[in-house]
Amino acid sequence: MPEHVALTLEPVLIEVIGQRRGGILTLSALAAVWAASNGAEAVRLGLDNAYEVDTSRHVALSLLISIGVVLAGFMVFTLLSVLIIFAPLLFALIERWTKIDIPAEADLMRYALCLGVLAVSLWVVHRVLPSRPMHGMRLWPGVLASVVIWSVAATGMSVYLAHAPSYTVTYGTLAGVIVTLLFFYLTGVALIFGAEVNAAVNAKRMETWRRHGRLLAGRDPT
Repeated sequence: MPEHVALTLEPVLIEVIGQRRGGILTLSALAAVWAASNGAEAVRLGLDNAYEVDTSRHVALSLLISIGVVLAGFMVFTLLSVLIIFAPLLFALIERWTKIDIPAEADLMRYALCLGVLAVSLWVVHRVLPSRPMHGMRLWPGVLASVVIWSVAATGMSVYLAHAPSYTVTYGTLAGVIVTLLFFYLTGVALIFGAEVNAAVNAKRMETWRRHGRLLAGRDPT
């Protein structure tokens, strides 16, 4: 996540963590899950359009699945936070207490594990969120494309914001909000583009199978 996005979300997270009224916090959490489930429903519509799904689920079932995706996404986000943010602190404590140097390869393994967790999470989204169940192994081309596009977009956005901070002049006090929305927009684009990749690959595969079937039928003496 770009630094400017994190700085925009940080005050909100600190305010939520410092909230002492349990009832208000519970209502706020439920409202946040409800709002996020609407976002998941928007993603579902995008996936249905990319995969050309012509069926529909019951509204209640779609809502439950969207809420499940949101809750699972929260757990994945927590896991990624541990791997990215707290793992270096843990490495530093281990080096201080044990006087053993953590090899540089540990950081590479940490980021590789993060990308693996992200890829599996996107695979689950492609598998369960569309209104029609998708074939599991056929989803990986789009998932890998989404991971690559998202990684490049997030890194490029971070570099751009670090070296060209003119957006603060354009948007003023709303700059952080605009940057955060842009980051989430790029995340959605990467996800939907992965679905389009899967749809194109599957269409090409089906065309190859049809052509092969026509060839076999032409050679059949009966």
